[in-house]
Amino acid sequence: MAERALLVWPHIEKYVTTTLSGPKSKIPVIPSFHNLKEHVLDSLSTAKLQFFITIAKVLTPFLKKFQSGALMLPFMAEELYAILWTLLEKFIKKSVHQEATTAAKLSKIDVLKKENILSPKKVDVGFACKILLQEAHAKKKASPLQVLEFQNEHIVLLQKLTNKLLECCPLQYAIVRQLTCMDPRYMAKNPDSAISKCSGLLQQLISKEVESPDSCDTFLQQYKSFITEVQKYHKDEFVAYNSEQGLDSFLYGCIGEKPEYSKLWEAFKMLLILFHGQSCVERGFSDNKDILSYNMQDETLISYRMAYDGIKNQDGPMEDSVTKELLLSCRHAHARYQSCLNQKKKTEEASQKKKRKKEVQEELQPSRKKKERLEKMVQELPKEADKLASEAETKHKMDLLVKSDAMHSKSREKRKEIKNEEKNIDGLQKKLKLM
Repeated sequence: MAERALLVWPHIEKYVTTTLSGPKSKIPVIPSFHNLKEHVLDSLSTAKLQFFITIAKVLTPFLKKFQSGALMLPFMAEELYAILWTLLEKFIKKSVHQEATTAAKLSKIDVLKKENILSPKKVDVGFACKILLQEAHAKKKASPLQVLEFQNEHIVLLQKLTNKLLECCPLQYAIVRQLTCMDPRYMAKNPDSAISKCSGLLQQLISKEVESPDSCDTFLQQYKSFITEVQKYHKDEFVAYNSEQGLDSFLYGCIGEKPEYSKLWEAFKMLLILFHGQSCVERGFSDNKDILSYNMQDETLISYRMAYDGIKNQDGPMEDSVTKELLLSCRHAHARYQSCLNQKKKTEEASQKKKRKKEVQEELQPSRKKKERLEKMVQELPKEADKLASEAETKHKMDLLVKSDAMHSKSREKRKEIKNEEKNIDGLQKKLKLM
């Protein structure tokens, strides 16, 4: 997109300048034109776009390579190390940069520390961006101060970018760095380092109680024997390995079929389960979005995905895929459809019955509570009425006697309410029994 923007930039400049020089009434007031005007008036816009392209070219290959369903984790540490090295080289002092001889040391560089940063003029912004800056300065489109501000802004950008990468970077995890020992190219080129990384990986497995120390001894011994065999007989084949090949099938051809490496292959199988990202899951959501349509049920989507994934894993439709079993299955498709509809109908009826039963139970509970509350009141009201009647007799107060009679009357009303609630409860219980 940025490259396309650079190609059409002269036309954008021409359009904006022509529009601004014309009648004010014809100048668009929409936000998009206002944004274009700001960027056209900025004499360093093309340089900024070119710098963005330079950084994007460093990151894009990694993003494309690792948006794959293949087993890529053993290659991640080396790829990330190369990216971080390239980015840090642009703005970190050489003395600090060259001290980071390993991925672990590289991931610990403080990119926000002023003492580690190059001066703005020495920051590497790329040849294309540098030429654009020189042209802008020579044509007096940008002052030295504007160029300096541009360089400072890009130092900040590189700091934030690399700091974010280092915060989220898997390089900080020892197991990611040590899994490089499974990279065929690394085995062939750096046998001693590969054995050292394998030893560190086994220490991780022991600390996590995934493997016992005894089994790890056997694993390391077999790994050393395998590295020796690679150096003697398979070095060229391992150096020429392409990460687009299936790592599991490649290693199985070298290790899995040999009994002397049985323990090594068991451990490799376990480690190959570790995945490098969520690209497959996210791609699955995209596939579902393409497949989904109105009124589609879960079973239909699952069936579509099973067919899609099956064809994808076979790299296209299989030869002689129309078998007798498949034809027979297709003939009975309508019967299965009817059976599915009947099953759904039964399930729905059962669900509705359960729902109605729950509603009756919910209605029954407050009726029982109300009955209990009324029974308690019926027990208390006569006692209070008798107490007031005896008090009226001793004190000769008619108003207390009136209150006593009112309480007896209220007690009789509550008894009637209890009978009504009992009838209601009996009706609801019979309803439940019939369900």
